This record gives sequence, structure tokens and C-alpha cells, in this order.
Amino acid sequence: RANCLVVAAAGRMQAVDGICQDFKNPDLLRQQCLRSRKEGFSGKIAIHPSQVAIINECFTPTQEEICYARQVVQIFSESGGAGTVSLAGKMLDIPHLRQAQRILNQETLIQHRKH
Repeated sequence: RANCLVVAAAGRMQAVDGICQDFKNPDLLRQQCLRSRKEGFSGKIAIHPSQVAIINECFTPTQEEICYARQVVQIFSESGGAGTVSLAGKMLDIPHLRQAQRILNQETLIQHRKH
């Protein structure tokens, strides 16, 4: 799992987690998806159609995450090219900016699919 994340990041690719074999256990799938997302995976492979909705739900940014990502991008854009900024008492650096940009890009892709 760690190697998958490292190689994907080095190759600027998305890391997709493997299957949940117990396809009749939505709670286990949700737990695995949330763990995978927290670790840095961008998705999970489904082996049954019933898994797709849960996977999509777990890997879709929340409105709170989108709002925060917009704030991060905004503060960096106003920083005059600084490598670190402060937001709500926390120091943020370029990896935080990249994560925020990924969230906003994901949100844009989701919006395009809806239309």
C-alpha cells in the first residue's frame, strides 16, 4: 500500500486502492474507503455494482473540504509567491496548496459529470 502511494506520487498518477472482497458488507467497505482516502488513495476498485455509490460517496470531497480548499488557494494567491502562509492560526506550505488544488480539481470534474 505504501509503495503504491509512493510510486503513484512520483509518477504524478492517482493511487487507487484494491477491492473489498466482502462485497455484501457495506460497513466494511465504507470503513476501508475512509481509511484509504485518509492515507492518500484517490479511489477504490469496485467488484460489485452495489459498491459504487459508497465508494463515490467516500471519495467525493465534502462541502466543508471544498470551502477550506478555496480558502487555502485564495490565501496562497494573495501571498505574493510565498512558500508558506498562515490560515486560521495554522502554517500551510506548498503540499497543502497542492492538496487544496486537487480537491478543487476533483470538485470541478464532479460538476462536469453532473451536467
